[in-house]
Amino acid sequence: MPFLIVQRYNGSRSALQGQVLRMERRISTVGFFFFKSVLSSSISVRSYSSLPTLQGRTAV
Repeated sequence: MPFLIVQRYNGSRSALQGQVLRMERRISTVGFFFFKSVLSSSISVRSYSSLPTLQGRTAV
């Protein structure tokens, strides 16, 4: 009888671990996309902020 309880416990535990892994994967995917968007926006801001200096140099 205790063996059945342990087996059931292990099954629920593995299911829980699968859920947690799926959640972690989803969180990491969202974090990766967020990081990518922040990186691209910061690069565009940097190139945009360097444009006036380039125009100023060509004017001088």
